[in-house]
Amino acid sequence: MGRGFEISRTRPDFHRQDLYTAIDMGVYPTWKFGIQIYPEDRQDEFTFDILDATKVWPEDLLPVRYIGELQLNKNVDEYFTQTEQVAFRTTHQVPGMYCLFLS
Repeated sequence: MGRGFEISRTRPDFHRQDLYTAIDMGVYPTWKFGIQIYPEDRQDEFTFDILDATKVWPEDLLPVRYIGELQLNKNVDEYFTQTEQVAFRTTHQVPGMYCLFLS
């Protein structure tokens, strides 16, 4: 078996620990941040419910507009309140990020 299989068999949370360690060492992961926007008057044109969080909006109908990048540059201090509890509400936002409503 390969090294990856051996690591995952003995330490199933290896990827989380690797990410945590990298952030502690100042090696911050970064992702492109994109949004999909639709004009309000087009909301009834789609064959899917646009408010259904389990659906992925097709990029050919609503192209992704890359507006910046997200960087994970801090580990959590209190695991439950900053990770577990936040997952129960989709309205929680990262401090410093705000919703802009374009007309």
